[in-house]
Amino acid sequence: MEDPFNSLWKGLKDNIEHFMDNVSQGINFQKYMKLYTDVYNYCTGATQSFIDSKRDTTQLIGGKMYNELKLFLEKRLEGIYNNSKEHNDENLLKYYSDQWHDYTMAMKTINHIFEYLNRNWIKREVSEGRTYIYDVYNLSLIIWKEKVFFNMKDLLIKCLLHLIEKQRHGEQIPEELVKNVIDSYTLLGEEKVDENNSKNPDIPKGVSSFKIYEIYYEKPFIEATEKFYLYESQKFINENSIVDYMKKAKSRLEEENQRVDKYLNESSRIPLLKACKDVLIKNHLEPIQDEFTELLQQDRVEDLELLYYLLKYIPNSFDPLCEKFEEYVKQQGLASIEKVAQNPVSKSGSSTPVSSKREAKESVNPQAYAEAILAVRKKYIKLIQDSFNNDSKFVASMDKACREFINKNKICNQKVKSPELLARYCDSLLKKSNKIAESNEIEERLKDIITIFQYIEDKDVFQKFYTKMLAKRLVVGTSASEDLEESMISKLKEICGSEYTLKLQKMFQDMNLSKDLNENYSNFKSKNDIGSASQDFYIMVLSTNCWPLHPPSSPFTFPTELEKQIKSFQVFYQKNHSGRKLTWLFNLCKGELKTNFYDKKYIFQVSVYQMAILLSYNKGDSYTLSELQELTGLNQDVILGQLNILCKAKVFLLKSSSTGEKTYVYNPNFKFKKIRVPLNLTVRSEQHAENEETRKAIESDRSFLIQAAIVRIMKTRKTLKHVALMDEVISQLKNRFKPCVADIKKNIDYLLDKEYIERKEGEKDTYNYLA
Repeated sequence: MEDPFNSLWKGLKDNIEHFMDNVSQGINFQKYMKLYTDVYNYCTGATQSFIDSKRDTTQLIGGKMYNELKLFLEKRLEGIYNNSKEHNDENLLKYYSDQWHDYTMAMKTINHIFEYLNRNWIKREVSEGRTYIYDVYNLSLIIWKEKVFFNMKDLLIKCLLHLIEKQRHGEQIPEELVKNVIDSYTLLGEEKVDENNSKNPDIPKGVSSFKIYEIYYEKPFIEATEKFYLYESQKFINENSIVDYMKKAKSRLEEENQRVDKYLNESSRIPLLKACKDVLIKNHLEPIQDEFTELLQQDRVEDLELLYYLLKYIPNSFDPLCEKFEEYVKQQGLASIEKVAQNPVSKSGSSTPVSSKREAKESVNPQAYAEAILAVRKKYIKLIQDSFNNDSKFVASMDKACREFINKNKICNQKVKSPELLARYCDSLLKKSNKIAESNEIEERLKDIITIFQYIEDKDVFQKFYTKMLAKRLVVGTSASEDLEESMISKLKEICGSEYTLKLQKMFQDMNLSKDLNENYSNFKSKNDIGSASQDFYIMVLSTNCWPLHPPSSPFTFPTELEKQIKSFQVFYQKNHSGRKLTWLFNLCKGELKTNFYDKKYIFQVSVYQMAILLSYNKGDSYTLSELQELTGLNQDVILGQLNILCKAKVFLLKSSSTGEKTYVYNPNFKFKKIRVPLNLTVRSEQHAENEETRKAIESDRSFLIQAAIVRIMKTRKTLKHVALMDEVISQLKNRFKPCVADIKKNIDYLLDKEYIERKEGEKDTYNYLA
């Protein structure tokens, strides 16, 4: 009697075969349900004659159908492989792609037809550890691998690589076809390592499974890619310029990146691009790096951007470029500053030759100096942004270069340094005499100054000169804007901390307190009927510890016209602030005198010293030098400086007496274009003396700071070696200034003499702290 299963399977097989031969036509619903029901009835044992009573029912129902289906698929795929032998090259790929497409489409439907087999018998077999049993769809893929793919893989990869090489040479290829074939590699998934493939050299050792795509497509594809670009890159670089080669390399990298998007698996992007970068860039790294300096010199921004684009893929390839970039920026900065040094500016502001080296150093235009630095920095900051993607390594190199040429250049010397010039530029911006109308523009320039300030090593030098110049602006009344002054102090505070700007802020507090003090003094004068209608009197009381001001270098006898005001203020102040001592800084006092003896009534803007001299001429038309000294009490150096200004302005005429002594005669024919005559000018010798005094004060302050740092460190550490102490002192003080080793040693010796520290017995290079 014929086995009922045979007739059932024959019907199933015939229908499935017909469907697979005509996949594009699909399968109607009635036929689909008929096939699904046949599989269901067989698996559930609805037809009892399907069951063999001598064996376990659960092992029989489904097993026979599974085996028959497997045999059917194997035989069908053997036929597909045999037919493939009639095709080659692109036609072979098309045949493979079409067959793969039809087969997988059909098997998805067939998998649904055998769904009950999947959910019951197959699921049970797998759960019992039978790893050679698969659901119907995966079984179909495994059979495809065995009967078709593994037999055709060598021809497939050969055809694929040939098409891709043609595309690299600029020819058009059927990309969709290539994609379909490559996708089949991915869908075939993994393959377990067994006796059939364990000796395959393509398969990594020690693995239990491998991905079909990685071993049979990706690996040979990348090897072929490397071989192609090895030849092409060497040939191209020999025949063309480096810049042209870089353009070619970038183009090729973009092509390969697009290739992944078009028809490769995403997993290939990293290994493919790495292989390309190694061949196209790493193998030619040295000539590409050698091109860097020339591109910099020629300002070829786009080519530098291209060079950066290529080298960013190679680890550590920027290190030598950053060194070259640093040196180049440094040299550009030094050259720019040297041009400023070669064109020093006279007092009038025009570029003129100067007579001595010292004069040249003292007359460098601070604005030109700052702008030369900023021009270099801005140029290369923009280059880093445009060409190097704001790379932190190049930013660090540029910062290091700026620090070098700002702190060590032709203009900087033992006396005049960058911080001093920067403070002078700041002073010129914050004075009323600046020629900039808009406060916004001044604010922008102050930001530029802060940019340079951040590179300065000797921030204490800037602090000292800035404080001195701020004091002068506030005392003399030449500050352009309190808001701008406070803005600058705020910027300094942000960088250096509140301690750095503490005295600066206290100076403004003193100015505000002085306003209130003058109001109270005015009330005091009104109550006590003190003062004169012809005199306006304004006084500033400043804290000695906060203001960098020094008592006059010369004695002074103030004019009798001012005596009443000065004495009354002393009475007022002592009454309200008993115990405080007032020191009059006549060297900083100024005033205005109205003239009555010229054709035109002038207002002389004078220092108090000049005021005392001029008021003496109310009683006489001429005085000798000695007579003026006696009347004013000023020493010779000071009074000569003031008289020289008056003579230069032709207020006085200088004559010599019969004894040869200088005589200063009132000039009745004095003329000036404006009503106000500015006579309170800085004496050049006094300016030099002030600068020298400030520099000496800086050195003195540094000694105290170094000593304080040493004591602070030793108090904490108790015992410390010489080298470690030096390092810690430099580390603690680097934000204010860069102490030199000789100065640290000198102050260590001083503290040894004063017995703050001692050398450890038996170890000359170690110190102990003495409480």
